[in-house]
Amino acid sequence: PGLRVAFDVGEHEDRMLPHCEVTEGLVERAGATVRVSRSASGHDRAGWRHALLRDVGWALGS
Repeated sequence: PGLRVAFDVGEHEDRMLPHCEVTEGLVERAGATVRVSRSASGHDRAGWRHALLRDVGWALGS
């Protein structure tokens, strides 16, 4: 209870998406508040650089 977990993965990360979806579901069923974001990118810096700050702020309750 009280745990907040953010997941962000690129829509074009075909190999990671299935693993992320399983993990997101498990974390949510364990009772955490889960935020899921899909960016229109692959596994590259441009796709996650802004999401990192946004998600850390959200996880900390800001």
